[in-house]
Amino acid sequence: MTIFDKVASALANDRDVEATYRNLSPGDRSILALMLENDAASGVTVAGSPNAKFWECIGKHGWMVEDHDLDFPQMPMLKYTVTDEGFRAIPVVMGILDQDAHA
Repeated sequence: MTIFDKVASALANDRDVEATYRNLSPGDRSILALMLENDAASGVTVAGSPNAKFWECIGKHGWMVEDHDLDFPQMPMLKYTVTDEGFRAIPVVMGILDQDAHA
């Protein structure tokens, strides 16, 4: 199964991927793009934010993992890291969903 097939299956079977992606602002999406360009591939966001919801959702597919080694006692922050498979899958997800938005 190709990465495109895996992503297409995930999008068909988990409507939350598209729904949470559609709630991301252009700034949220740019953070994700920057994470994919960075070897560390980690990002921090506020719990409950659109980013947090999307990252959690794609984490269920193995494309990101939450890093519990974060200490922000004043604010509920979350840190996620893109997985090896996520480096291949997330650009496909973004490409498909961005293309669908312009169709």
